[in-house]
Amino acid sequence: MFSIELLSNRPLVIVISVALALQMSLVYLPFAQKLFGTTALPLPELLASPAISTLIFWVVEGEKWLIRPESIHNTLGKIREWLMSQSSPKGMKIAAAYK
Repeated sequence: MFSIELLSNRPLVIVISVALALQMSLVYLPFAQKLFGTTALPLPELLASPAISTLIFWVVEGEKWLIRPESIHNTLGKIREWLMSQSSPKGMKIAAAYK
């Protein structure tokens, strides 16, 4: 599905690393804390931050996985096979609609 490796875009990796380093320095260096009025986060809150901030991403990805067309077509195919196995003409007409 993915043809590009995660770390193949070197400039992007550098920019994200520099941004993260600057952000952490603003929060954890004493002179930056005084200058910008920041406070260091305790470890549990620091670990909870990325988990909570990506929650919507994981929910949306889960929803896409549940309703992606491949899984729908597989389900419809199984319904069609079951209907075709029924010998009634009504079942045959319904099965034909799922083609």
